Amino acid sequence: MNSTIRGGGLVGEAAVCACRFDCQGNTESLNTLPVDHRKAVGFAVDRNFLGPALLAASQIVRLVRRRDFDLFIASLTPLDIPLALKEAGVRNLVIDVGDEMRDLDLKIAHLSHAAYLRIWLPGILANRYERILYLDADIFCAGGDISRLLDIQIGSHAVAAVLDKAQWLTPDEPVLEFERYGIPVHRYLNSGALLLDVARYNEQKIFDLFVARQRKGVESQFHDQGILNLVLRGNFAQLSPVWNWQWTHRYPVFTKLARPFLLHLSGLPKPWQAHEQKTRFPRAIIDAYQRSLDQPDEPLAFETDHSGGVREPFVDQINNLGGHLHVWSRYRRQMRQFPDPYRALY
Repeated sequence: MNSTIRGGGLVGEAAVCACRFDCQGNTESLNTLPVDHRKAVGFAVDRNFLGPALLAASQIVRLVRRRDFDLFIASLTPLDIPLALKEAGVRNLVIDVGDEMRDLDLKIAHLSHAAYLRIWLPGILANRYERILYLDADIFCAGGDISRLLDIQIGSHAVAAVLDKAQWLTPDEPVLEFERYGIPVHRYLNSGALLLDVARYNEQKIFDLFVARQRKGVESQFHDQGILNLVLRGNFAQLSPVWNWQWTHRYPVFTKLARPFLLHLSGLPKPWQAHEQKTRFPRAIIDAYQRSLDQPDEPLAFETDHSGGVREPFVDQINNLGGHLHVWSRYRRQMRQFPDPYRALY
């Protein structure tokens, strides 16, 4: 199933753009579609990252037997969703705002333009959903009650998210864009998992502020994430690290101790590069991607039939354990803040 939405402008108009829906050759207004649920989980990818997003979507389908939220993969152009996932209710939502993105001159050094769709979603889907959980394609879904997460209290905030891993290491100092621009804010989110309150997002004009900040010009290492942080300036509800665990590769022992629900495999290397580079990813994660990406014309398919990937030498593993000891107190500080992973700080 493919839904096609055509954007009709930038500042102030995201929520009222002209919308169209394509389903097996039929076209109708998005507003006339039956609403399955009032909350959703969504990804935003192009063809190159569809494979990992399909794996994450299939994991959610398996983890949540009686789903009370919609599940979609947003894109700028139509994508093929496997029949089994279509039958499980996974939809491809095509949002035709490519021209608007090019007009904004959005940076895409390590992204595709599709990744910026997370900023458009609450405006375009304002009449459809109350809450959206946006997830990056390189999220590995290991557990957790996602429906319960979608319903948690986040105060008056429009966004709930996990601190970026840079903030885990220096929790009392400005990081990245805040450090660069001299902004004395100590809460910098990672945009790989965003719980979005749709009404508040639009009321607080976050999309408009994002566009205005981009037009002013900004030096941002992580593009959409940096601009979003400059807009919010720490005004978001903070989620437990288990909902966007960013230390899977760097600190594998902490990963086992924390037992995270959503593992964000951010940075490099990726699990699908495990046969080209030495990694510390758990064998189960590597094998899951190898099986899932074993498809015709899959750009991220493994080039070997052997499982497990290339492992680090023993000496490097010992050195990595030493690194764990160095940041043990910071790990404990992060985890102690969230005795209940279903309660946000706000």
